[in-house]
Amino acid sequence: MAPQTIEKLLRKVQNGTCTEDELAAFHEWMAEESNKSDVADYVKDVWQNIDHQTDFESETDKSKMWNEIETKLHLTTEAESPKSKFTLNTGFLMRVAAVILPFIIIAAYTYYQRNNSSIADNTTFRTISTEKGMKKWTTLPDGSMVYLNSNSSISFATNFLEGEERIVKMEGEAFFKVQKLEDKKPFKVIAPKTVVRVLGTSFTVRALAKNNKEYIAVLTGKVNVATDKQNIDLLPNEMVEAGEQNLEKVAFDPNEMFSWKDGILYYKNASPDEVWNKLENWYGVEFRFEGKPSTQKEFSGIFRNEVLANVLEGLSFSAGFDYKINGKIVNIHFK
Repeated sequence: MAPQTIEKLLRKVQNGTCTEDELAAFHEWMAEESNKSDVADYVKDVWQNIDHQTDFESETDKSKMWNEIETKLHLTTEAESPKSKFTLNTGFLMRVAAVILPFIIIAAYTYYQRNNSSIADNTTFRTISTEKGMKKWTTLPDGSMVYLNSNSSISFATNFLEGEERIVKMEGEAFFKVQKLEDKKPFKVIAPKTVVRVLGTSFTVRALAKNNKEYIAVLTGKVNVATDKQNIDLLPNEMVEAGEQNLEKVAFDPNEMFSWKDGILYYKNASPDEVWNKLENWYGVEFRFEGKPSTQKEFSGIFRNEVLANVLEGLSFSAGFDYKINGKIVNIHFK
């Protein structure tokens, strides 16, 4: 890919105008290169040679933008560490469980039978996760791309392509862009309440631990969402809500489900608790409150790659509070 093309792409990422097709084309080019670190160095050289004289107020701002570009273009090389891999030996687990918790074996067997999947002895898994304040692109062995939102995780077998299905387990929130294979091998996402089956498409799954409902929204293609008792097909711009009892198609705001993957913090008619929870996850901070708000009004806002202080500055006028940021602790004092 020529330097001029790279520069144009970097400018679009910087300005927030880069399309998914352009990102996909870049990732396809990067996948064809034998050495990913060389690609990253090449892109960084192009970035450093761009005239940024009027783009940033300080080197800190410039460095922050480069970090965002690295994440957006998936340039960081993830080294597999003992923390991100684990080996599950079912023979050992069965000997232990037979002594202390025999029902665990029954529950695990039932779960995997329901999802038509099994775990062989010594199967090795890879887990990729994010903490609060982090987001991360990752590419699966089949070329599918997953963008993890804050405080989320996915796991998949290292022999991902050897089974009859491509299976990914997840918690939290993630956007999937699934690669369609010539052998039409199905792609399955297992969330705590639902199973999503696709061939090639893009969609968001939201399965937050603190919420007793899950949401699956489709951007492109077609997916099938299933529970033990029900299944529903979804087309682009459709979303299903999975409760304790049933699946139901519901109206939704696409910005609310998809804009986060483009670095846009978005909330509409949100309660104060929803706003604080979203900001804690987005920026990786903890809020501490003094006093009580004078009103429980709803809030709406849209921020593109903004620092926390700018977001709080806007909220403080309408919600009536002062704030002080001390590292990862943010004190809110209601007037």
